[in-house]
Amino acid sequence: MRSLMMRSVDRFIGVFFVLFGGFWIVQASRFEFLDVVPGPGFLPMSLAVLIVGLGILLLVTRQFGAPEKFGSFKPPTRHELMRAGSVAAITALGMVLLPYLGFMTTFVLMIVALLFGLERMRTVGAAVTAVAIPVATYLVFSTFLGVRLPEGPFGI
Repeated sequence: MRSLMMRSVDRFIGVFFVLFGGFWIVQASRFEFLDVVPGPGFLPMSLAVLIVGLGILLLVTRQFGAPEKFGSFKPPTRHELMRAGSVAAITALGMVLLPYLGFMTTFVLMIVALLFGLERMRTVGAAVTAVAIPVATYLVFSTFLGVRLPEGPFGI
């Protein structure tokens, strides 16, 4: 019985994703999608298509998949809720600090907080990741896409 109920909930969520994504496809189609560079409609349209695709995937897998493969819903533990709250708090703090510290500094601090603080990864790979991801992101947006990113007091 519980498996049947979960299937119904999953179907409802799948339909919701398809309708929600479809709404945003219509909204995003009002903006320029692509000229020489991606326009203001590129990201919303891409995300909306992704949401519709995931909704369809959820509907198909729940319709034709074996119910015993889905498992039952388990509410998150207190530890899992604390981790999710920590990620949200780090993200919110990053949003507050972004105009003052700039993109690079804020992004590096956020990655360091996530990897070294939350995940407790204290390896050379984690340190390289904490620098490489912000640098790569900066290069993609600033250099290749021509997006101005906030600069901090250090000029970065």
